Amino acid sequence: MLRPLQAADAHDVVTLLEWMDAHPEREVFAPVARELEDLRWECEDKKSLVYLDDLGTVRAYAGLTRYKEGYVLEGPLSRGGLVEPVLRGILEHAGNDPIYAFAAKANRGVRDALETAGFGAMHGTDFFKLSRRELSSKQVRVWPEIPQNFRLLPAFKVRFEDYLELYRSSEDVWTERLHWREDDYKRHFARPELSLMVLENRGDLLGFAELETEGQTGTLAYLAVHPVHRGKGYGRVLLNQALREAFNQPDVMEFRARAHDHEGAARRLYKRTGFELERTVITYLLEDD
Repeated sequence: MLRPLQAADAHDVVTLLEWMDAHPEREVFAPVARELEDLRWECEDKKSLVYLDDLGTVRAYAGLTRYKEGYVLEGPLSRGGLVEPVLRGILEHAGNDPIYAFAAKANRGVRDALETAGFGAMHGTDFFKLSRRELSSKQVRVWPEIPQNFRLLPAFKVRFEDYLELYRSSEDVWTERLHWREDDYKRHFARPELSLMVLENRGDLLGFAELETEGQTGTLAYLAVHPVHRGKGYGRVLLNQALREAFNQPDVMEFRARAHDHEGAARRLYKRTGFELERTVITYLLEDD
């Protein structure tokens, strides 16, 4: 039976999410929460469906949450071959709005269901990781210090307009921050877990790295070099400084980074530095036309 998610379903949905977590090839975009109360709160304002078996146990889940100009699909997630019915059910709630979906490259069952439903693959994203132990091993190449006459500027030493122009120029596909105002910039980088490093030489802003630390993990949220200055090793300098800052925090045990499939230089840089490819996620889009 297919019906809207209810508070009583939270335990079964958490169990389903933990089943997904146990095997990377099952990965789809899904709720973050893994505690009952957190899940109930997270799903409160979403459109969510579950598929129940004859005993009333949740066997499949799918949800829609607002994202950009449309929705992002959570799931479809199923332990019993119910991906397609729960996907069809949730799509009926989306109207004509575009829907984004994310699934592990190895998750062939969900990817087939998405493609059958009309989703088109946009790109793949490779996720890399590097542990503190691997960084200290002889196999990892550590890049040199910042070149002479170069500086690393923190967020509030860089004008908002200059940051936004560097962000806009660095990658054609980056759009999420183009609507920012100065207050958004200040509020974002005031968060203690975030650190912005802008590489500057004689007044020119060459590129930037954005680091986020949470618990034992440091994540390279952004790494960019202005197109005019590429091919000079500045990406390596920025990555090295982000690694140094992350692992200077004693609690940080691993460092994570990602690169889309068109970002060949970044992917090569991570591999040369000793990062391990952890997984690849495919981004899909369903549009009315």
